[in-house]
Amino acid sequence: MKRFLLLLLTAIVLIVILSLFIGEVEKSNKIMPGDSAQRRNVNESDTRLFRTASETDGDKILRLENEIAELKLRLNELEAMVSHGNEQDGEHKNETSTVAAGAAPIFKSMSADMLKSVGVRAEIAEDIMRRSSEQEYKKLELRDRAIRDGYLNKPEYYRQLRELNNQSISLRDELGDTVYDRYLYATGQNNRIQVASVMQGSPAELAGIQPDDIVLSYGSQSILHYSDIRQATSQGELTDYVTVNILRDGELVNVMLPRGPMGIRLQATRVEPRSD
Repeated sequence: MKRFLLLLLTAIVLIVILSLFIGEVEKSNKIMPGDSAQRRNVNESDTRLFRTASETDGDKILRLENEIAELKLRLNELEAMVSHGNEQDGEHKNETSTVAAGAAPIFKSMSADMLKSVGVRAEIAEDIMRRSSEQEYKKLELRDRAIRDGYLNKPEYYRQLRELNNQSISLRDELGDTVYDRYLYATGQNNRIQVASVMQGSPAELAGIQPDDIVLSYGSQSILHYSDIRQATSQGELTDYVTVNILRDGELVNVMLPRGPMGIRLQATRVEPRSD
């Protein structure tokens, strides 16, 4: 329980820090370019959190994008571990619900053995791990070089870090949706998007989508993350209809929806991939 509270507190702190960074960008954008005194006061009062006024808006956006990416990675790990902590607590309170839910997820980092266990060929798994390790080391080299040359956490550092991040391995592209889905589940990560609620009068309500439905696919796009929904619904013509595959109480249901916002509120969940 203590571990769960510590992880939850850490996640909240990360979110607060992110909000402060975004607030700083909005605040600096409201300052007129000629008002140098006001800009100087803003920066001087927040020197512990923000960079100097020499940063352009582009530099700030670049820095924020990298920091947001790092926060997302940490939050994903925390989410998986907190989920594990919740289910462990449930074991002591309600053994029946724990048995029904199956084994509690345990977050595991990527390794060649883990990749092979979900169906990746040995040589491909080893190659992915090699390239991933090389990429991680390049980031360590960049940080060390930036510290020595005095540009750590400055625009040039974030520019170089962004270039490295753009070269990062996309595990989903490498493995394909089916194997990547198994990988997410095996490592204790969320791999499904569930309907939390349906907005009244929305296309989703008219099509019969219900709370607790799990969205498996939208057209030809497999849905594993929130970003998949956002990307899929914004493509194509608004007048076109698309098939949405739903998992409802263990049964597959197909509904037709017009492209565009579905009108649902979502939450992430973890479901064992079907073997068929």
